[in-house]
Amino acid sequence: METRESLSADIEYLDACLNAMHERAGDGALTPDQDADFKAGVTLRDEKRAALKAIEERYETLERQAKDPAATVPGATFSAPGAIVRNDPFDLSDLRFDATPGEVRSRGLA
Repeated sequence: METRESLSADIEYLDACLNAMHERAGDGALTPDQDADFKAGVTLRDEKRAALKAIEERYETLERQAKDPAATVPGATFSAPGAIVRNDPFDLSDLRFDATPGEVRSRGLA
């Protein structure tokens, strides 16, 4: 996914390339290959501008919603589905350290 910064940089680069192609051609017509490259550059630049506009609109919507207290649901909580069981592998509270070796062996074999 492209960011606003990368899209802006790409658009600036494409503008510079298209301007350079136009300046090199001067008053003469572009060759068919140059014309195809120029049209492809314009198309790519327009696509990147549209993507940048969509991202900026999304950011504006998010900023507007963040400032609007009505956009949040009061008392809403978020939780994962199902039960979350937390087992601490270092919890030694269930162990009895006063057991005899025979008791330890019998619990281990059980």
